[in-house]
Amino acid sequence: MSQGKNTEPNKLRNICCQILLGGSSRYIAERLNCSASSVLNYTARLRYAGIDSLDRLSALSDEQLHDIIYKQGKCLRSCKKESLTIKQLSDNLTQSSAVLHPDYQKFADEYFDRRRKVQFLYTEYLEQCSEQNKSCVSRTTFYRHLNQIIKQQCTIKPIMKQEHVYGAELLIDYTGSTCNLLQSDGTFKSYSICVLTWAASNYIYAELIPQQTCECTCNAISHALCFFGCRPSVLVSDNAKSMVLRHATGRDVILNPSFEYFLQRCGIILDANNPFSPTSKSSVELSVRMIQERALPRLYTGAVKPLSEYNRELLVLINQYINSVGFRNNCSGTSRKELFLKYEKPAAAPLMRDLPLYIEHIPLLKVKPYYRVKIDGCSYSVPYHLIGEFVDADISGSTVKIYHKGILVASHPKAIANKKDVLNPDHMPENHRAVRDKRLKYQNVQDILDNAQPLSDVLCACCRVFTDRFGMSRKDFCIYLINLYKRKRYEKEIFDEALNRLMTEPVAKWNSYLLNDILDDIRLYQRNHYGDYERQSVLGFVETGSAFLRGKKAFDNHDKE
Repeated sequence: MSQGKNTEPNKLRNICCQILLGGSSRYIAERLNCSASSVLNYTARLRYAGIDSLDRLSALSDEQLHDIIYKQGKCLRSCKKESLTIKQLSDNLTQSSAVLHPDYQKFADEYFDRRRKVQFLYTEYLEQCSEQNKSCVSRTTFYRHLNQIIKQQCTIKPIMKQEHVYGAELLIDYTGSTCNLLQSDGTFKSYSICVLTWAASNYIYAELIPQQTCECTCNAISHALCFFGCRPSVLVSDNAKSMVLRHATGRDVILNPSFEYFLQRCGIILDANNPFSPTSKSSVELSVRMIQERALPRLYTGAVKPLSEYNRELLVLINQYINSVGFRNNCSGTSRKELFLKYEKPAAAPLMRDLPLYIEHIPLLKVKPYYRVKIDGCSYSVPYHLIGEFVDADISGSTVKIYHKGILVASHPKAIANKKDVLNPDHMPENHRAVRDKRLKYQNVQDILDNAQPLSDVLCACCRVFTDRFGMSRKDFCIYLINLYKRKRYEKEIFDEALNRLMTEPVAKWNSYLLNDILDDIRLYQRNHYGDYERQSVLGFVETGSAFLRGKKAFDNHDKE
């Protein structure tokens, strides 16, 4: 049915009959070759005229039906409730006591002063109509008139154009969506994408990283700097935990120590944006969106390949569909790559010969009274004279290095899971080291014999007999004998004589107190006989079937037994 022409009377009556029979607008339109919108208009006008049955429709002549459909005022139909209002109440309706006309200026003032939404204001207007028992204007009319007043009162907000100096700022961000890569076991693993963009030229580098950690981010920055062949003076970022620990608007920034340490060694300053201010780094935000729209859909992730190969393919796609394409002016301007090579790179700082590797940096560790610092739940020793001082620690690979005022004071292998304390004996005070050495010196019977043999054959024989009987459970007696020989080497003969006499006693009675009694007897005899003393020269049967001779011969006989 062509627009602007009246429908023939017979066809019009058939359409009205189908409407009153309850047919849908689409069904009637297809069956009678008319538009669905015309069927909806006819439905509204029949209801407005009160024609709700076939009998009332049959009572109408063709002229009366024509007048109802075409000559009455236009009716507004609500799509949800199918309720009718008079034509264009907001435009042509004269002042009537039945309709509550909104005070649009008042609603506009409330919109600005109290920051109300238009939808909320319309609800308030409906409540007013209900309270006063008056009709309301349509939602469309209310919105149109109110928005016109709001638009007239709104002032155009100025937009600050950001000026970026070539070679100065590099922006960093992560993509919101991740990329799932096929693994060798048939599963897919999710990878984030780290994006770096030069602020002036908008030249882009991106890399797939396993996680948004500080280490992965630092490695991505190193790879990006190698790709660019230069470095910026400022790195602009948001407040991701891999880079910033704490930041509130208007306050100073608490950076991740390891990330800050990495940038310091690169000679780069970090500029963290205020929270929820993405427009401060709009260039990288745009780069993220372009990568998600142009590069990622073209990256095939269904093959098992190393991560480096995926990153190479991603970079090829970025260069082909973003960096090498015209920048602005509907992609007809100079490309990002040309701007970077011509202006950005010459103005940027040169790349250092060896980029620093990622090092986990832990500052301000206080040295405990037991000359150790706690790092990741493990203790590492430092020189004891640093007790109470603050030191910094660097963890790189399997090595932990500790610095005091920039000077290396300790280096340890990284503690493994079952070793919680890492100690360098050189860090201990001398008396602590002596105690430690004593504890570690005699770990088994052979250690005792090895220390006793150079001092005296009699001592070695005594220690062997004693350890054969008691093992290491009573090693303190042997250690006491060894220390006695070491402290008073000039009395070796007297000690040997004392041990010869001790070995005539049952082994179970051997102890340091009995030995001291024997020594006292020998020394008393010496004082009374001008320094001479009696020497053991007879066999002593101390246990059933056992006899011991004095000196080395006793040691040899014990070996034969």
